[in-house]
Amino acid sequence: MPIKSPYPDIPIPQCNILTYLFGEDGSAASPDPLWHDSKAPSRSLSPAQMLAWARRLGFGLGRLGLGRGDVVMICSPNHVFVPAAYLGVVGAGCVFSGANPAYTVNGECSFPCEH
Repeated sequence: MPIKSPYPDIPIPQCNILTYLFGEDGSAASPDPLWHDSKAPSRSLSPAQMLAWARRLGFGLGRLGLGRGDVVMICSPNHVFVPAAYLGVVGAGCVFSGANPAYTVNGECSFPCEH
């Protein structure tokens, strides 16, 4: 049975996620660090860096021949570059599928990663 929200609809802009988050040309993206790695505080990303990494990944996926609707799976432990990977994949029009090697049946990480 369909259920309707009691809250009014909100307007959803008709643009891609990178434009929505960082503006039309990305020039408004701040150079100040926003995302920090809790295990290695010296590792951080600013919105400008996040956008650059996302664009670089999206461009590379396009060069590989991937496009709208193709699924890209990334298996990685959590760190500050995971959001950049997500934004790069969906910014290229692909579908993001993520997996964390630490999430196994026995809870042991068989992938060489930091805990």
